[in-house]
Formats: sequence, C-alpha cells, structure tokens
Amino acid sequence: MFGHTLLRIDRRGQGERARLHSYAINYGAMTGDENGMVFAIKGLVGGYPGTYSVMPYYEKVKEYSDLESRDIWEYQLNLTPAEIRRLLMHVWEMGQEYADYFFFDENCSYQLLSLLEVARPSLNLTDEFKLWAIPADTVRTVVSQSGLLKQAVYRPSARAGIGHRLSLLDGAQRDLAYRLALGDITSDDPAIAALPPARRAALLELAYEYVRHRYRERDEKRDAAAQRSLALLRARSQIPVDADATPVPTPETRPDQGHASAMISVGGGITDDDRSFIELRLRPSYHDLLDPQGGFVPGTQISFLDLRLRYFKDKHTVNLESLTVLEIQSLTPRNQFFKPFSFRFDTGIERFRRSGAARGDFTGFAGGGGGLSYAPWDGAILSGFAEGRISGAADLPNKVLVDLGPSLGLLYYPKPWWALHLQGRYHFALDHSTKDYLETGLEQSFALSRWLALRTETGVKGDADDPFLELRAALRVYF
Repeated sequence: MFGHTLLRIDRRGQGERARLHSYAINYGAMTGDENGMVFAIKGLVGGYPGTYSVMPYYEKVKEYSDLESRDIWEYQLNLTPAEIRRLLMHVWEMGQEYADYFFFDENCSYQLLSLLEVARPSLNLTDEFKLWAIPADTVRTVVSQSGLLKQAVYRPSARAGIGHRLSLLDGAQRDLAYRLALGDITSDDPAIAALPPARRAALLELAYEYVRHRYRERDEKRDAAAQRSLALLRARSQIPVDADATPVPTPETRPDQGHASAMISVGGGITDDDRSFIELRLRPSYHDLLDPQGGFVPGTQISFLDLRLRYFKDKHTVNLESLTVLEIQSLTPRNQFFKPFSFRFDTGIERFRRSGAARGDFTGFAGGGGGLSYAPWDGAILSGFAEGRISGAADLPNKVLVDLGPSLGLLYYPKPWWALHLQGRYHFALDHSTKDYLETGLEQSFALSRWLALRTETGVKGDADDPFLELRAALRVYF
C-alpha cells in the first residue's frame, strides 16, 4: 500500500513484450539482515546508508509481482535521449557513494525525483516534499508535469492473475482446479474431461499457476511442484484451443488518480447527555478503510499523526480528543486458495472515556490484534479479531490498564462512492477495579468527488454496563 518506486531504462524502439529485458535503477537502504523493531527505528532516523543500484527489470518484477504479490504500475515518461544519457551519467558518477536513508522523506521515491531533475533541470519535483515523501504523491507530482507522461501500463501480480481466473469459474470448477493443483486428482479425471476444451484449458492453466504460487510461498517442495507442473503443462499442450479466460482487467483508477494523502475534516456531533461539539480533524497521511477507494486496495489502512480536536459548546473549551501516531489495518479475505491473516495495530494518546479516577485524562495507548477475514459476497469483508490493548496514565489503577477481547466487523463497499463499516468489540479489563469496555457502531463514507467526502458515524461506547451514545457527521477534504 505504501509502495516502492524505481526507474526503468528502455532501449529505443523496444516493444512492450520486451520490457522485462530492460534495466532498472533502484534506490534503497542497505539493511543487511536486520528486521523487526530495529529495522523500523533505524529506517525512521536515518540509520542506514542509501545507495543506487542497477539490475535487470525482470528481477524486480519477480521480487514484487511474483514473490510479494504486488501489482506494478509503469509510467512511461517522455524524456529525450540526451536527458536519459545525462541521468545515466549521473547514476554512474554516484558509484558507491551513499546518503543516509530516511523512510519518511529521503526515501526511494524522493531520490528518484532528484534523478529526474538531473535529467531535465527545468523540473522542480523535490521542492514539494519538505517533511515526507509518499510514493503515490511523488508519482502524482511527476505525471502532473505537462507533457511528461507518455502512457501508464498496469502489470498485475501473479496472485491478481490467479484471483481473476478464479472469478471466471463457478464453485465446482474452482474446487476441481484446487484439487488438481494439489494432486488430489489428475487431468484425466471424468469431471474435468467432461468440460468444454476451452474451459478445461483454463482449469489446467489456473492449476499450474497455483502450483507455482505455492512453490514460491514454500508450501510445496521443489521436486513435487516441478513434477506436478510438468504434468499440467503436458496436459494443457494437448488441448489445441485458447483457454476460456480473459486478461486481468486494468483498474479504473490508477494509484496517482486516487485521493490526495493529506486530509482535513470539519464536522460536529452530539452525545446522549445532550452535549454537542464541533470537531476538527487533521491527518497528514494516508488512507483509512472508508476513504474513497479508487487507486487503493480495499480493506487496507495506514494513517500517521491523526489529530482530533473538539470544541464543546456548553463549556466553551477546546480539547485534544486524540492523537493517533500510527494506525495500520489489513483485512485480507481468505478463500480456498489463499489463506492470509488479517491484523491491526494502533498507538498514540487519547481521552479516557470510561468511569473511574482517570476519566477525562490523557492516556497513552498501544493496541492491536490478529484474526481472519472472509468475503461473504462481492464488495464485503467480514472479519473477526482477538485483540489486546494497553493504556497508561497516572490516575489509572496500577498506572496501567490491560484489556483483552474479541471484535467483529463488516466492511462493505456497495458502490464506488459509498462505503460502510459495522463493527463491535468487547474488551475485558484485567484490572477488576475498572469496568469492561464495549464499543459498537456504524460508520459510513460518501465520496462526493476525488477530494471531498461526507463521513457519518453512529455508535455507543464506554463502560460495558453503561455505554454512551454518540452521533457524528463531518465533511472531509483531501489535499
């Protein structure tokens, strides 16, 4: 979702089918074998050297499309041969030089903008990125330059290709393809032999692609995968017709055509004790589950520094309601072929809205959980999580409160402009002097344009035996 960018250098007169043989210029951090929390912290504070590298483009396609299941968008640029030569000479000059790599600003996308400025000095691309450089924003800046974009090409990942092929089959045929890929049945099974040749060819191709996917995911041993792949290809070669399958459709909205990364929201609400408020919300980046979906992956969220302020009319006061430093959610549906886990994580500060001495205080919090998601029908994601949350404040019993419990949610996109999220959670407080927590509600978003959306929310939350009702509505502007 956050993305990675690189530059590909094509030869003059090279056709689309030969693009994989081009070379790619990549900028990245030299992290060694480090990962986890150390990797994250050092990436944020410039603890790694960043260097340019040149490699065959097919290696990056293999890494992103095949191994990591990322779709790739290729934006072909109108640079002259002289400009491309100047860019290449500069990359050669950089040699083994390096700069400190910062994940938020001086990252892969930012450094590639500087290469384009070397190629065409009249461009001022990096000036727009003083504090952070989100890959989608850098691409948006490049393609907005007059006459710079030649065309955009969508390269679906291997997983996207399998998913599209699955969508063309009915349930019985999907089951046949799955059993065929796992070796439970062979290509001469009567149920497969009874299919029309074009559909039989489609099943064999799908089974082959899924065997290769399982091997890349290390769910299959090399020898077993190779033997089964060869048998499937042999059976496919004996069917002299094209498979009954269409190419993966190109998404209607490119990543650069999605909503802008920053958001400001103005609205208001009321609680069940007739307290009304005006709410201002500011989020520098990036996207949540209900934001306009064009150009984004449904069921994904990454938000940084989400600030919420409230003005209460009865007391004429402005309160900081919450500051969520980071919130990540991934609701990826499982099916017979793919079995990913869903997860969420958030951390920041917020007002404590439960009974007790800490009511109204600021509490630092960190929470998260893991679970499973399914797609009961098109456009819907049903998820269940086991969650934990830790809060800290001076007036809390023992200074720290730990909650554990389940949550359920239904995320649904009925229309491209309409999204809704029905969710509920019950957290058991491990400190018996604090009551359990209940939260349930319905949130909806109505996209009025690429840069404007109406958001409404109705719900109850608070102590499980005495939750309070809250109604909110706001207008969001993306910029």
